[in-house]
Amino acid sequence: MKFSTFSSAVLASLASQCAMAANVAVYKFQQDNQQQQVPVISSKDSILNLADDLGIAPFYSIEDADELESLSIGKQQQTDNRLLLIIGGVDDPTTFFAQNDEEPIFVVESQDDRSTDLFRSFLATAPQKLMKLKNLKLTQLSEEISILSPKTNTVLSNLWGKNFEYASGLKAENMWSDLKDSFVLQAAHNKPINKRAVSSINDQHFIDELIQLDFFLKEQLSKAEDKVIINLNALTTIFKKTGADSRTYNTCKKMVSDIVSKHLKAQDTFEPTIVVLPIEQQTLTLKFKESDTQSKVKRDGSQKYSLEVVRVFQRARSDPTCFTSEQECNDGTDECSGHGKCIDAAGCYRCSCESQKVNGTTTDWTGASCQKKDVSAPFNLLLWSSVVLIFAFVAGVQLLVKVGDEELPGVLLAATVQTKKST
Repeated sequence: MKFSTFSSAVLASLASQCAMAANVAVYKFQQDNQQQQVPVISSKDSILNLADDLGIAPFYSIEDADELESLSIGKQQQTDNRLLLIIGGVDDPTTFFAQNDEEPIFVVESQDDRSTDLFRSFLATAPQKLMKLKNLKLTQLSEEISILSPKTNTVLSNLWGKNFEYASGLKAENMWSDLKDSFVLQAAHNKPINKRAVSSINDQHFIDELIQLDFFLKEQLSKAEDKVIINLNALTTIFKKTGADSRTYNTCKKMVSDIVSKHLKAQDTFEPTIVVLPIEQQTLTLKFKESDTQSKVKRDGSQKYSLEVVRVFQRARSDPTCFTSEQECNDGTDECSGHGKCIDAAGCYRCSCESQKVNGTTTDWTGASCQKKDVSAPFNLLLWSSVVLIFAFVAGVQLLVKVGDEELPGVLLAATVQTKKST
C-alpha cells in the first residue's frame, strides 16, 4: 500500500467517526403522524418551531428561518396548555420511543458547536422568556418539575410536598417499590425489559426523577394549567457510571420511555413536546432568573405572513455568541460553564475561556460557552506524530528493499564466488 493511500484512509476514518454524533430528536405523540421520513431541520428552524409552541415567538425573527415550511411541522393547536419535557443523556435520541411505536416529529440538525449551543441556549432560557412575556408565576415543585401559570400554584405545591417526605424517605421508598414492581410484572409477561436489571437499580438521582415523573404525569398533570416544564438529567448520571452498552443504562432508558409514553398518550389536557438530547451534550440547566435585557421584548405588528403557524417574531442576533451585556452573557452561558468569564470585545460580550490546572494537569476549554475540553493540541500532536512515524516506517522499508535489489560492487561480488575444495 502506498503511503498517500494509507494516510487518506486514516483521515477518512477519523472524519467518519467525528460525523457520528447523535442529533436532537423532537416528539409530539401525534396519532395522525404518518410521515414517510422524519425531516431533519436546522437549529434555527427548530427554535422558531418550538418557540411558536411555547408562545415565545416574539423573541425571535421569522427572517432567520432557513425554510419556512419547517415551522409548520407537527402543529396541532388543540389546546393552549403546553408541556415541554426535556430528556438528556440518550445515546440515540431518534430511537428513544421506538419500542412504543413512536418516531420523532423532526430531528434537529447539529451542524457545528455554534448551532448546538444556540439550540441549548433556547431551551435553557425559555422559562424566563415565558415568565416575562406571559406574566406567569413560577411554581417549582422540584429540581426537575416546574409549572408556569398566571398565579403561584400553592395547592399543588403543598400537595407535592406532602407526597414526598424526603426527611424520613418512607413515602418515596414506597412509591419506588410500587413502580419497580410494575416493571418487574412487565418482565414476567415477556415484555422487553430485564427483571434483574430493574431490581439492581440503586442510583438515587434516577429514582427521585422517575417517581416524581410518574406521580406527576399520572396524578397531577390534568390539574395543572398553562405551561409545564420538566427537565430530566439522571440518564446522564447512569451513562457515566455504567456506559451506553450496559444492561442498567438500557433498562433505565426503557423505564423512562415507557412511563412518558404511557401517561402522555392517555391524557388530552396538555399538548406535549418531548425534546430528547444526546449524550454528547452537557447537562442542561434551565434558567428562571429574569434579566433586564431579556425582558425587553420588541413587537412588530406590521409584518404579515401567509403561514398560519408564523406569529410575530423579534429579530434574533446574527451572532448567537454575542451578548449585549455581561449579565446576559453570564445568564446565557451559565457563567461560561465555570471555565472562563464574559468580556467586552468591541461592544459584544462573549466568553473568554481560561486554562485550569488541577494536580499538575492543565485543561484548556473551548466552545461558545467554554463547555468543551480543547483537545485540538493533543490530537494534532498525536495525529502528526503518527503520520511522521508511519512515513518513516514506510520509507525505511522502501529503502531496505531498494538496497537489497542493488548489485554488489565488483570486489565484494568476487569475494562471494565459491571455489571448489581440493579433494
